[in-house]
Amino acid sequence: MLRANIRSRGGLEVPGLFVISPRSTRLACVLSLVVLVVVAALFMACLGYYGASPEPRTVLLYNVTFALLVAWFVESDRRLRHIDAPYEHAAFVFFLWPVLLPVYMFRARRWHGVTLAIGVLFASEVPTLVGALAWEAAAWWEA
Repeated sequence: MLRANIRSRGGLEVPGLFVISPRSTRLACVLSLVVLVVVAALFMACLGYYGASPEPRTVLLYNVTFALLVAWFVESDRRLRHIDAPYEHAAFVFFLWPVLLPVYMFRARRWHGVTLAIGVLFASEVPTLVGALAWEAAAWWEA
């Protein structure tokens, strides 16, 4: 039977298999956000090109996944930087990420963090903008 040990720095170590550090978890969060935005943008571009609109369930899935990844990033970054937070801070971030992400980033990184948080807010709208541009391009192409 394998035993997982929690390391003193917050990482997870399974002897002989792998070590997951908080730094690699934070990188996984960022890469997951990038992949999600790119895939959603391609999906919306295809829909926009053919003049279709996404199902409400698809939009809900994107919004929930994006919020989950933002909350995961904040939680892993908070643990890496040893920042104290309330008991269910990740749940608050999940439900109110457009408000709490800039607040957390200001607390953790000051004005540079606020700039990054505004970038994440704009990144969440990239698929919508790509879909609208694809729709306009398709209408212009057929005209």
